[in-house]
Amino acid sequence: FHASEGADEGGGVVDVTEGGVASGGTEPARGQHWVIFGDSHMRYILKGWKSVAPAEKTLHNDKPFKNIEVRDLSVNLNITFYWDVHLMKHLPQEMIKWEQQPHHTPSLVLLGTALWWMKDNEAIYVNFGAKAAADLYEDYLRILRDRLSRLAKTTTVIFKLVDDVPVRTRNPKSKTAFGVRNNFVLYNQLAVQELGNTGVIIWNSTVPLSLAYTKECTKNFRNTPPWYQWKCEDQGHVGYILVYQYVDMVLNDFCGKYLNLGHEFCT
Repeated sequence: FHASEGADEGGGVVDVTEGGVASGGTEPARGQHWVIFGDSHMRYILKGWKSVAPAEKTLHNDKPFKNIEVRDLSVNLNITFYWDVHLMKHLPQEMIKWEQQPHHTPSLVLLGTALWWMKDNEAIYVNFGAKAAADLYEDYLRILRDRLSRLAKTTTVIFKLVDDVPVRTRNPKSKTAFGVRNNFVLYNQLAVQELGNTGVIIWNSTVPLSLAYTKECTKNFRNTPPWYQWKCEDQGHVGYILVYQYVDMVLNDFCGKYLNLGHEFCT
């Protein structure tokens, strides 16, 4: 692959030039563009595409707080990740652009948020309670709702609910938003409430898996470098043993429907 510096905020571009269509595929996909918005949890999707294997170690071990673009030249697939932890910086302007220039609308939009809303509104949580802090999150989802609904009429839009993470079980008496399970439940409920019935797909199947992961970390605390299938020491994320499954959920569904590439290539 060839990596070069991107022009936008120091973001990186990874060009994948080797490989090709796997044996199970028929014809290469043309002009597919997937766009991901969110924090490091959403960035995981990048490493799931098999052709990104040359960059796998970097994506596992580095924490690039920047935009990243992956281009698979063999099948003309672009995956753009926007570091947009509140969905306030890039998502609104991109949606406006897609409405004004429909031919630039991506074939898949995957987004998620919540943890940084908890983190950055910690003072409100401590002083005024969980509902007051979560009200800000709810209000913003309400602002996004109409535009996301219009977008979902033209392309596939998936909103990922927030996972349970080890910090919650490591600090059972925590006074912080991150340390209380009910906050995770509350923020997910608000996302379902505000984005349900809009055409946006609510991705909730990761939540029970994350609960099982954090439970296992409390019983059998372990870390498995360099690929970190288990990384219980990371209080803010699940390990890659789950990330692989998350990625497969998206790739198996979307690849089978739209890319016509076959099992080996997509997963």
